[in-house]
Amino acid sequence: MYLTGFADEASPSFEMQVKATRALGWKNIEARHLYGGNLASITDEQFEELQRLLAENDVKINCYGSAIANWSHPITEEAESSYEEFRKAIPRMQKLGTKMVRIMSFAVPNELKPKSWDFKDEVVKRVTNIVKMAEDAGILCLHENCMNWGGLSYEHTLYLLDHIKSDAFRLVFDTGNPVFNLDWSKNGAGEKMQSSWEYYKNVREFISYIHIKDGTVRQSVHIPVIITEAGLDEVVYNDFFIGKDCDVVIVAGCGIHNDGSDKSQHDGVHTFHIGKNARVKYVEKHYGDGDGAGERVMNPATVAYLDEGAVLQMDTSQIGGIDSTKRETRVECGKGAEV
Repeated sequence: MYLTGFADEASPSFEMQVKATRALGWKNIEARHLYGGNLASITDEQFEELQRLLAENDVKINCYGSAIANWSHPITEEAESSYEEFRKAIPRMQKLGTKMVRIMSFAVPNELKPKSWDFKDEVVKRVTNIVKMAEDAGILCLHENCMNWGGLSYEHTLYLLDHIKSDAFRLVFDTGNPVFNLDWSKNGAGEKMQSSWEYYKNVREFISYIHIKDGTVRQSVHIPVIITEAGLDEVVYNDFFIGKDCDVVIVAGCGIHNDGSDKSQHDGVHTFHIGKNARVKYVEKHYGDGDGAGERVMNPATVAYLDEGAVLQMDTSQIGGIDSTKRETRVECGKGAEV
């Protein structure tokens, strides 16, 4: 586990981005805006300087926040510029050891959104081409639910995942994006805003990590886990990145139903990276039942990193039916942070 972020939000200067990253005690940058361009478009001289600054400061670029197929590339226009960006970025990503890239699935002009499903075949073809390039290069594509075809609804995202079968294609879920995008699912018809919770619960098994936007308020995220198989022993990892000035509730509800004779065990490791002046309420409830003699075991671990002025409120309890539990909690607080 490591901490990372869009360092261009600290400064347009890459030297200052590196300094800001090190000042936080971090060693990873998710690279987006670099030297007035991006990883694919900067000159060879700028790339050499970037490599030097990273090496001198023991910092790495863990993910490339690209413009590939993003909101600036309509599905009604050519796809070559997105392909070309990735072609140029791949050798540089490989030199840097960068294994992940954020992508989207091409924008749909507003006047065409009611007919967005007419573009499904073309979208799948284009994104498949991008994912194939990633496969060949040993890179993981993370599709973002932003202003693009796949972000029009969770149904659009699931359609992509159903038609692009690849270990190189996963999701990054931004909880702040659904609330300012209309729902263009087959039943939504652009008449209401999307629900972050509805979107999340339908795509959660494909998510590699969760991104909570700066300033997100009065929103909640739910992470339910239910085990119904005797003899199952699993560990689940969830990382939450909460931006500055947020005020959100995160709920983890975990249950074990064991009718067998073998032990069933669920261990959950929840890690929170809470931005400056953000407030997070974390609710965790455990419950067990079943007619079997097998033990019902839960061992939760909570790890929290709080920036300056951040507040984490924890409400954790066993409702009943759990035979054994061991809880671990570790917290690192910045100036004025509270738990």
